[in-house]
Amino acid sequence: MDHEQAFPVIRQTVLDTTDPRRLAEFYRQLFGLRYRPGDEPPGPGQPDPNGQDWLVLKSPAGGAALAFQKVGELPEATLPSGPVPLDRRLPGMISACSTRSSCSPKGGRGYPPQRYHPGQCGT
Repeated sequence: MDHEQAFPVIRQTVLDTTDPRRLAEFYRQLFGLRYRPGDEPPGPGQPDPNGQDWLVLKSPAGGAALAFQKVGELPEATLPSGPVPLDRRLPGMISACSTRSSCSPKGGRGYPPQRYHPGQCGT
């Protein structure tokens, strides 16, 4: 049996969010992903029904994708306690976002707490 066939494959990770389009745009720009056909943003002034429910981003190389699912509200994020402060674990994330003027992941889980919000990295 081929080694690659011996393990399950991660097809996508789903993030809960109160604003699927905004969070999808953040990760699309950050990682250079592309919308699944049909999930692209509509033109200016056009309704965005997909952006109010479920969106999928795919890697141009065909790797795992990210999906964004709308939820009514998110519980407040809590940080685990431990010997390494959060700010020592996130310098790469902050650095990567410091050059992106539209980095704004508010509205979803899986992002740094507000004081490390990429949109506040001097852009």
